[in-house]
Amino acid sequence: MLKDEAFKQMKSMGFNTVQLMVQWSDWNQAPRKFDYSYLDSIVNTAKKYDMKMYFAMFFHYQWNMAKKFDDFWVYHVEDHDGKSYSIQWGKGDQNNSANIRKDSLEVFPEYWHPQIYPRLLEAIENLAQHYRDSDTVIAYQLGNEEGFNYYLNGGNDQNPYYQMLFNKWKEQTKQSDEKAFRKDTILALWQSFSDAVHKVDPYKPVTTNFQAGLPEKGGTFDWHEGVDPAFYKEANLDMVGTMFYGNDGDLAWNSLDKIYNYTTQGPILFPSEIGAAGQNSINMKSYVLDSLSRGAQGFGIYCYGEMWGTEHQTNATNLLAMISANQDLITRGLPQATDQGQITLQQPEGLTSRALQVPNAKLFMLNDATALKKLPQATAKEYELPLKFNQTGRYEVTVMVNGKKQDSKIVTDGQTSLKVSLTPYDVAFVSVQKTAN
Repeated sequence: MLKDEAFKQMKSMGFNTVQLMVQWSDWNQAPRKFDYSYLDSIVNTAKKYDMKMYFAMFFHYQWNMAKKFDDFWVYHVEDHDGKSYSIQWGKGDQNNSANIRKDSLEVFPEYWHPQIYPRLLEAIENLAQHYRDSDTVIAYQLGNEEGFNYYLNGGNDQNPYYQMLFNKWKEQTKQSDEKAFRKDTILALWQSFSDAVHKVDPYKPVTTNFQAGLPEKGGTFDWHEGVDPAFYKEANLDMVGTMFYGNDGDLAWNSLDKIYNYTTQGPILFPSEIGAAGQNSINMKSYVLDSLSRGAQGFGIYCYGEMWGTEHQTNATNLLAMISANQDLITRGLPQATDQGQITLQQPEGLTSRALQVPNAKLFMLNDATALKKLPQATAKEYELPLKFNQTGRYEVTVMVNGKKQDSKIVTDGQTSLKVSLTPYDVAFVSVQKTAN
């Protein structure tokens, strides 16, 4: 019943896909034991409501989960002397799951442990095989904020297996740079995780993400997690799964845009987590528009349930309504500057305009992106939107604000000007389609 209510609510908001947090033990309860009854029940409920599923695999348990998960079998593959050698270690007695969780920290597997690595590949491949023919499960996220344990001693693993792997790497590569070792290690792991899926299911895309998008925001190698912004491409992942929280997402775009051509070369753009509650609710609108205007093939907006029944839910519902109403233009559209091409818009001062174009049509997506950096008063301001058509013909212009159609007109004389009233928290979509020569 709870599953039904959740899917019903998400469907009513306009979502078409549910990103499900899938714990390793949800389908792999013990070594070589696989039971899909729990996941199948959720997939069947999604199918009932005509929704798709995106599995976000968690290879570790988060700090705030029940203490019973300290007994996760992966954490105890090799236990002796009061220590767990199949997890990453911190300082002092942070060498077993109970002590690490006592400090309110997260417990990460020692992925490269000789007994853990093959079991993890087996688990990923088994999951992908089970849902290979499912038209409900459409994508996989290979871990959530995984890699070196960012929370534990700054990602500096004290487990002897780490040093053993480093020594082996130095011997094989004739190098000694630990930074290069950490990068090679995480790349090799995620390349093999991706291969494990595509070995049995070459058609469903895979991605991952890293702690709060920090490697992308930093624009360079992140020691704590062992990756840099080029990781998605270098690891043979199919989607750029960056996370967007806070008000500094422009830093992530600055580094990502230098590396990826989202519309002509892989990987495609699919931000995995865009915060949707609190201050993030304001930022969410800008990050979604930023993503769509770069040709994103989708996006995930995320909360821990605190958006339900609040203005944050309304914000997401209104935005999804406008996206749904313009789905054809968004799906087929390619990024184009607002003041270039067959149909142009002079960007009003105080607004940020982004655009997608297809032959004889263009979608403009506008909001006050400065709201990312402040909490302005929700005072409406009237903006003039001058449109120009560089080919003669009959054009249909539609304006939507916050999910509702505000204006619509037919234009035949080559130009027009619209007026729209927006607060700093509003979003406007202006769609223009040529309907006749």
